[in-house]
Amino acid sequence: MEDELVVATFALPERLVKEMDRLIMRGKYSDRSEVIRSALELYFNTVAKRWLESAEKRRAKRAGGR
Repeated sequence: MEDELVVATFALPERLVKEMDRLIMRGKYSDRSEVIRSALELYFNTVAKRWLESAEKRRAKRAGGR
């Protein structure tokens, strides 16, 4: 089951919007919302996940070293 979609409004640099539009014109995505959802999923499944895991390891190391 997919998560319910919630509207979020924000501003982006024009260069990013142009890049998104290029991806849409090439048929990779259907609209800007899909591009942004895909980018956020990728970020949270990679960069943010690694950052959180690293922070948890540092916290555990500090707690164990006391």
